[in-house]
Amino acid sequence: MNIRISAVIGQTSAILAALMLWGCGQQDRTTNINDTPTSNQATVPAPEDRGLSFAVTREALEQDGIADWKSVSMISTQEQWLPTGLQVEADRPVTIFGFGALILDSLRLEPRNLAWIRVGEDGDLITLASNQSTFEPDRSGQLYLTVPPLGMYWESPAGNFPEDMSGSQSYPIDMDFIAVQWPDDPSPILSRLMQSDADAFGLALQKLKNPKTLPDDFSYLWFLGQSDVFDGFDDGERSGVRGYANNNWGIIKRELDLPLTEDAEIGFDWLYTTLPSDGPETEEQYHDYLSIAVEFDNGQDITWLWSRFLDVEQGFRCPLYWWDERETHIVIQSGIEGLGEWYTHRRNITADYMAHVGGDLPNRIVGVWFIATSLSHTPAEASFANVTLTGIGQEVEIVGPAH
Repeated sequence: MNIRISAVIGQTSAILAALMLWGCGQQDRTTNINDTPTSNQATVPAPEDRGLSFAVTREALEQDGIADWKSVSMISTQEQWLPTGLQVEADRPVTIFGFGALILDSLRLEPRNLAWIRVGEDGDLITLASNQSTFEPDRSGQLYLTVPPLGMYWESPAGNFPEDMSGSQSYPIDMDFIAVQWPDDPSPILSRLMQSDADAFGLALQKLKNPKTLPDDFSYLWFLGQSDVFDGFDDGERSGVRGYANNNWGIIKRELDLPLTEDAEIGFDWLYTTLPSDGPETEEQYHDYLSIAVEFDNGQDITWLWSRFLDVEQGFRCPLYWWDERETHIVIQSGIEGLGEWYTHRRNITADYMAHVGGDLPNRIVGVWFIATSLSHTPAEASFANVTLTGIGQEVEIVGPAH
């Protein structure tokens, strides 16, 4: 059974661990589905707490005479792929509006955190980057939508559910979705619809006009899904990537295949604006952070971060289930003094591996990641620039200087 559900103690930390297992890759994905947390603390938000109005958005579309749209509601994480009834055409923009939430203790999970879509029964997975997400399908067919059991990871981009779902916990959800296919550029129509619903249509228009773009050769990990967390920047002095997470998360990766040598170093500039954690990141409930990371061919990775609470040069294994077997964090700045300022760092990758991971050294560097997560209601924001790998027989520019 190719499904992973975390089995840590405590409902919020369990779900956090399940949702944040982004580095497990595609190997050894076998976990007993009966490990699903069994707390009954999942609640459906009252209608007045649901944020953007599903009914108002529907009414605006009806009154404007928009033809190609459908709405669906989901009440359980057991519904699997739900046909929306909307037949979409390739290369015509589609906007998905998501409403509602699943609330687990103090953790609020919105459609952007949980929902997946695909075109056709065998189409590749697509995630919602936001609760008002526009994309252009690369194929024609019926649009399907799902909110899978919490902590489930897809085995392949086709998004097939395991045959036996009997052991997974069903959580009540109250999420509504509206899918609209536009005849062409939706900007003029969204501008007009804003008169009826400034929130949903205004946010969709804003995201359409100001899309976030990643640095060259970076992409979101497909099995975690796309988010709205990272954006490339070039301010004339530096170019790089900025991460901003607020009740969401994301990880982007540039794939590499480079030797890990004794002198291998990573150099980078960073500027932290806010630190999201309300306590030491060594504890599950406080494991919100931003970092830069190197991935190795043996499945291990090292991330370097700034912590408000932990000491400089403190290394620790990730406190989350499964990650404790593969990820090591190293604190290289501490406290709150210096937030909002640029700092330059260089780290000997092999030395850090020997000191904080141990065991046999890996042979290859296979990726550089940027990670951002904040589920603590405190936004996380940092920028990274001038990232290079040296001491490997060549200098590799990961994120370059200003253009």
